[in-house]
Amino acid sequence: MVDPHQEILLVDKGTFDVLRDNMRRMLTEPSSPIEQVVVQASESLHYNEVMKVIGICSEQKLPKTGKFVKLNLVAMGDSREM
Repeated sequence: MVDPHQEILLVDKGTFDVLRDNMRRMLTEPSSPIEQVVVQASESLHYNEVMKVIGICSEQKLPKTGKFVKLNLVAMGDSREM
């Protein structure tokens, strides 16, 4: 079951600025219910690309509290529920 507050952003190679802009847009909305980001990465993704995504996600702050978002990293195909 998909959470109605869940938004999925797909990142292709070279679109890291788009990811950063989309995350800022979502998180600066005062009514945003987002408290955590789950990064689901393919095992075939290069390490440095995963680290870029993690870096972008980890620099984001919640507008209400000023705290950083919670960040979880999960491999694609992982059977654990998010």
